[in-house]
Amino acid sequence: MSNTDKHAFTAVLMHSDDEEDCVGSTSKHVNVAKNSKGPVTVMDGSTIDSRGRAKLIKLAAYALVVLIFLPCTEFSDWMMGVATTGLGYCLFPTKSSGGGRDWILNEDGTIAAKHQADLVLGLGHHPMVLVDRGSERQFVFDEETILALKSGEYVTLTTASGQGIGKKGTQEQYATVEDYTWRVIEAVADKASTENAILVRYENDNFIMVVNDNMAFDVSYWVYEAGNTVNFVGGNDVAATKMAGGGRDWVINVEDGTVSPKSAPHLALGSGAPVLILVEKGHSRQIVLDNMEGLMKGETISASLSSPGNGDMVLSKKYEDEKMYQGWHFIESIAQTVEERAIHIRYEDGNYLRLVNADTGEDEDLVFDVSFWKLVEGNTVNYVGGQC
Repeated sequence: MSNTDKHAFTAVLMHSDDEEDCVGSTSKHVNVAKNSKGPVTVMDGSTIDSRGRAKLIKLAAYALVVLIFLPCTEFSDWMMGVATTGLGYCLFPTKSSGGGRDWILNEDGTIAAKHQADLVLGLGHHPMVLVDRGSERQFVFDEETILALKSGEYVTLTTASGQGIGKKGTQEQYATVEDYTWRVIEAVADKASTENAILVRYENDNFIMVVNDNMAFDVSYWVYEAGNTVNFVGGNDVAATKMAGGGRDWVINVEDGTVSPKSAPHLALGSGAPVLILVEKGHSRQIVLDNMEGLMKGETISASLSSPGNGDMVLSKKYEDEKMYQGWHFIESIAQTVEERAIHIRYEDGNYLRLVNADTGEDEDLVFDVSFWKLVEGNTVNYVGGQC
């Protein structure tokens, strides 16, 4: 049976981009079981005879009926309940093969996507974020730069430590808030890479404007907390872009060379932790594990990296409390320099990268997973688990 048949229900979760698509995605995929002929093989390798298939079809039909009356998030909870009943079918398997959870270990210390072997695990750019003022990750500009910025001159944003603040890409994205569509480009900070640093100007003693782009520095959703991203956002005209009273209001701190939100002077612009992504093999940002030999032997190892960086980075979790997405639980990935925060991993079944609790040695119900199983350069890789 085809991979699509085997994932009649999990496909609903893997390919729906947002909650509003839930009805369409479900109706598209639940017909697979009905259209297949002969015995059906399920996740654990067993088969379903005609009576079992009829039962599965009824279950799919019931799922559609329930979906009509439940919001998308409640439908996910209902599906989880079904998955853990005595029906005998695993609808949310952590070890789900055939896509973004299948990995190959390379002797050079890299880890490749099994179904796209020219792509390996790597690290993304450092995003621009808010950090606690005084943090070692805050941006500090030299005296000449900070004075020029304060006086409204055109300034190329490069920190005193050599981080160039620039755009993640040139392609604008779009975000609609309260019926108004904004243009967005993500901001990144690259160490020792200043050729892409943007030209900015501090205007109206308030806005940090990207020159020639009609974009301003903007705190995401105007939420003032450490770790929240800051990007370049613009409207249809300058008046809309210069929306005061929120996350586009900045103060230049000449005394310490930092930049803070006016509404949160205890915070400052800084560098965030990079996330785990797919990169082309050989890329400067591909990760190389310190102990690939141990991982190949099936040992549980600390996910410390010999590169990129100076051998001081480890793979880690962005947070400890798991989040939910339509039946799957997950934690986002990051890389950082705090060795004690390194995740521990083990290679299982010649395929999966499982997380192991560093304190207890017990398996965590999380494996490395390419987001939405889209095996393309730049896509994120996180830690995802099912219900069985």
